[in-house]
Amino acid sequence: MQTLTKRVLRRVIRQADQVKQNLVWLLGGLASCFFGLLLIVTAEFLFQQSLTQEIVAFTGVVLIAVGLLFAAVGFISLSLLRLIRFLQEDSQR
Repeated sequence: MQTLTKRVLRRVIRQADQVKQNLVWLLGGLASCFFGLLLIVTAEFLFQQSLTQEIVAFTGVVLIAVGLLFAAVGFISLSLLRLIRFLQEDSQR
């Protein structure tokens, strides 16, 4: 169990050090959410009630969900993981 904890902690620290990748995940997730919202609005106002409208709206909802997931991972990596890394380095000194 001790080695699993150390491996997870090393992975967390390695992920916290990849600031550019984490920022790309955050901004990509936010862009995906925006595009999903745009699809939903487009489906509502530009299409007649049909199966096409529902498919476009469902695609928008899926994009929002995926975008929120990526944005959350990016935000957690940028904030909480860096805090954990800082606290871990502080406790080792």
